[in-house]
Amino acid sequence: TYLHLCTESKYVCLSVGTGVVMSVPSDAPDDYMALQDIKNKPDFFKDRYGVLPEWVGPFEPVAIIDIPDLGALPAVTLCKEKKVASQKDTQKLQEIKEEVYKKGFYDGVLLVGPCAGQKVADAKTVIRDQLIERKEALRYFEPEKPVVARSGDECVVAFMHQWYLDYGEEKWRETVEAYINSEQFQTFSPQVLHQFKHVVGWLREWACSRSYGLGTYLPWTKDSSRPVLIESLSDSTIYMAYYAIAHLLQGNDMYGQAKGPLGIAVEQLTDEVFDYVFAQTDDLPKGSTIPAEHLKRMRNEFEYWYPLDLRVSGKDLIFNHLTFSLYSHAAIWPHRPDLWPRAFVCNGHIMVDAQKMSKSLGNFISIEDGIKEFTADAMRVALADAGDTTDDANFQRETANGTIMRLYLLEQFANEAVSGALPLRTGRYSDADRLFLNEIVTCTQEAKEAYEGFQYREALKKGLYEMHTRRDQYRLLCGEDHMHKDMVVTWLKTQCQTLAPIAPHICEHIWSEILKEPSLIVSSAWPTFPEHAQDPVLHR
Repeated sequence: TYLHLCTESKYVCLSVGTGVVMSVPSDAPDDYMALQDIKNKPDFFKDRYGVLPEWVGPFEPVAIIDIPDLGALPAVTLCKEKKVASQKDTQKLQEIKEEVYKKGFYDGVLLVGPCAGQKVADAKTVIRDQLIERKEALRYFEPEKPVVARSGDECVVAFMHQWYLDYGEEKWRETVEAYINSEQFQTFSPQVLHQFKHVVGWLREWACSRSYGLGTYLPWTKDSSRPVLIESLSDSTIYMAYYAIAHLLQGNDMYGQAKGPLGIAVEQLTDEVFDYVFAQTDDLPKGSTIPAEHLKRMRNEFEYWYPLDLRVSGKDLIFNHLTFSLYSHAAIWPHRPDLWPRAFVCNGHIMVDAQKMSKSLGNFISIEDGIKEFTADAMRVALADAGDTTDDANFQRETANGTIMRLYLLEQFANEAVSGALPLRTGRYSDADRLFLNEIVTCTQEAKEAYEGFQYREALKKGLYEMHTRRDQYRLLCGEDHMHKDMVVTWLKTQCQTLAPIAPHICEHIWSEILKEPSLIVSSAWPTFPEHAQDPVLHR
């Protein structure tokens, strides 16, 4: 005979599933304290819920899992050790729950049932499959968090004609995991790489279809009574391959309504054509009305431009779109990892003056408005200075305004140095000159390393701020002897080159109009120096 006792719980969400959860006081600290509360306050629970003392009093928690160091009744042990008073001691209960659940899943061993002696982590799948096979359970999917429509109504997701991509398929997952851990794949951030590894570790079935909107129909549902569209995050993961041939198919028409230079119509683009163009086969498509030379040209364009060398995207897309892209490339080109994305750079969102950018706060700035207010170069410098990591970047108006003056003074210094208005000496180099050149070389090399690692704030620090600091220190060090003309010109040229990726307009102006260099700065190579120009000891 079984007695089913139901009481109100403070931690069970009534909007998920049935709202009824099995009580496991041996391993769940909330359940254990609920049992103790009922025992300690029998009159209260009798009057409020009709729970009679004899229904609870004789019973104690039953051991079902043995956890090393915690025993077979871990919730009981830890609640007593940490002196938990009641269900209201939520902070302690949460800490205990996290510890028990984690250790129980990975280290716990079942004491009862058909899987007795097995680890919980191993038995979980076995028990799940047995319950489903006996039709005592079913698999279902629910949103990770509440979904609310713009009308304010809570959305309830139903399992209706839904298709899933099984990203948890072992061989597929292991292939992507191996690629992420290889030297072929770069993220330029240990934090971002860790997040990719984490996502691949937990990603399993993903709903890849929807019933309405823009998109491509699932081929096997297109002609059915209920056609289904491919969900956008699942359908847009190798579209970069189309970039390589788009100019040949649609020319300058971004909407694709006109034929491109090859004169190919949409109807001619069969699956077999794309299989050949995208290197699925080396055989020309039979029966295609597209001339062979046009097919070969598209194939050549694809093989020339692909793979994707770099994708810059938001950190929130690591958990879906970007990881899906790796999976899709591994599925389409399973034997060609040389065609998979080589690098992803992920950034955070943008803030303005340490506040979330929002029209309601009145601090919304578009790129166009920012250029009008601060100039393009000052806007770019302030954006580079806003931050490098996946933390939200902080665009500061003060930085943008200050940059306008800084760049103006840079131009003024260049004019004075070249025109002769700034007293400069010539002749032999002094120790101060050699020290200054050494600092120029150091800043240049450190700026280059920062650029190569997509650390633009660090590049700005080394390539602008520290360059200016070293120049000012050099000026003070020279004193009445004045700065050397060669050193100043070297500094000006190097300053323009290290800053040009961020502030190209002012750098091009100084480079071409003031320094009178024969070619554009965008055509110049990164500055190089003789080996003897840098001395690490002198720098220290």
